[in-house]
Amino acid sequence: MQVVQYEVLTFEGSDWLFESRFLRSEKEAALKVAQEIEKARRIKTKVVCSVYNTESGAAQEGIIYITSPARLQEVLRQPAARAPRRAGARKPGPKRKSKSSVRLVSSEGLIVRYIAVIALALAVGIGALSVTPDILRWLVEIGVPICSATSPSPTCRIRVDPDILLVSTLVGSLLLVVFLLRGYLTSLQKVPPRKKRAGGGASAVNAAAAAHVHAVRQSLDKLAETALAEQEGRQDPHAHEAADKAREQQKREDEKAMMVSSLAALPGATSAEALVAESLQPTVARFLGGAVETMMALGIPMDNYNKFALTLYAAGASEALCSARHQNSTVRLALGVLTQNILGMPVEQGARFQEKMTEYLSEPRYLGATQCGRDAMDDFLRGDEAGAHARLRDVFENWNRKGEKPVQIVTIMFTDMVGSTDLTQQQGDSAAQEIVRYHNSIVRTSLARFSGRETKHTGDGIMASFASSANAVEAAWDIQQHVGLHNMRNPKQTMALRVGLNAGEPIAEDDDFFGATVQLAARICAETGPGQILCSAVVRDLSAGKTGTVFMSIGERSLKGFKAPVELFEVSKATL
Repeated sequence: MQVVQYEVLTFEGSDWLFESRFLRSEKEAALKVAQEIEKARRIKTKVVCSVYNTESGAAQEGIIYITSPARLQEVLRQPAARAPRRAGARKPGPKRKSKSSVRLVSSEGLIVRYIAVIALALAVGIGALSVTPDILRWLVEIGVPICSATSPSPTCRIRVDPDILLVSTLVGSLLLVVFLLRGYLTSLQKVPPRKKRAGGGASAVNAAAAAHVHAVRQSLDKLAETALAEQEGRQDPHAHEAADKAREQQKREDEKAMMVSSLAALPGATSAEALVAESLQPTVARFLGGAVETMMALGIPMDNYNKFALTLYAAGASEALCSARHQNSTVRLALGVLTQNILGMPVEQGARFQEKMTEYLSEPRYLGATQCGRDAMDDFLRGDEAGAHARLRDVFENWNRKGEKPVQIVTIMFTDMVGSTDLTQQQGDSAAQEIVRYHNSIVRTSLARFSGRETKHTGDGIMASFASSANAVEAAWDIQQHVGLHNMRNPKQTMALRVGLNAGEPIAEDDDFFGATVQLAARICAETGPGQILCSAVVRDLSAGKTGTVFMSIGERSLKGFKAPVELFEVSKATL
């Protein structure tokens, strides 16, 4: 399962700053906000799609929109483009000198330069010939035999041919001059002949090109202005915004109609009830958005088992919302399906999940996650959105807590609702059953939290077992605390609960326990007063020094079925 969110960021200074966040179904709204920001504040924006994979716990991001340079220039020019343009208002910018080192010359100029190079070479060659006789005389004076090519001598080492000497001197001078001036020659490029223009020279060519570019830009600006005027309408400059909003609204209405139609097809549901559930969906979506952010911040690994815990957490939240809004069971079913749909579950699969909720709640670990979702939604509706998901860490720690190693001694717990029969007569079966559901939810949540196991439901209470007496004491105290919290929140549906504890070696058979250990735990529960927790000496001894709990003896009591009096202890917490 993937959780998708969209984030709008703005580029201010040299950093991208977070602006706002949107859910999976609000992609168009995120794009709209980004475009409105870039128009209003004239800055770059982008929309990032964040995908959180609940199976692997990995998060990925991708950019689905970013202001392009052309778009930014268009936004920056937009006010000027809409204003009336005065004739001649735009002028071509100043000419810039070319940074290139290549100089352009005409064919005539190129020929003149080559002639000058040849003349220079000839001058150098003639100068070299003029000094050649002096060089030859000097060679003869130092004893070098030199003779003419026309009168050879056996003793001559150097023969001089005047014609060859002339040609070689001229060619060598030419090559030397060309070599020295090669950089100058390579910097020349030939340009094709052109007709004379008024003013002449390269400046006239550049001015004409600039004027042409300016004319083309003016034409394009005029076409863009005309198209913009036709699209937006000069009578209403905000017409395109209204059209976008209308399309977006129509799309939302179409999606809403399809979802309502699917919900109305649920067993016993009507279109009116589907609409009520759909109206509650934004609250659940905002709630789950905060839950997902908290999970990502905690780095909770979301394998299939943890993913199911999140689903139960969401189911408990939607149920609490319906209870707070006093909705019937059909609306609860529809909202539960919508809640699972937010997490990526199809409507049909969500309906099957809701049908199995009763079965799921019989498992304490499942019920614990569901009850935490209920409590979190209660806090959320009271305005504590930031702290509503503070329990998520405990939810997943308890969800993944390994079962404790079985031991021979088992601690048995009994809970009993005080005055349940009178409650049925006073408020009716429906109201009494609602309170029983609250009792079941509270007890099962505490069992899941402290590794307890529900053995059976006794009608007015629950029998449970613990491998650790310390956990059993902590669970009993947690149950009474949540009962008190429930009574504060629901003064018209209060309950009084008593809890009894005993430890021993009961007989285990068919997932149930029998024997004196179980019977004594039931008698201790019957001896307990409303809102009280009593336990035997065995429980006190096994829990001493482990829980920070105070065990106060209330003396020995004679219990039905036991000949010897039994000393009982009241459980309370030490005050600092």
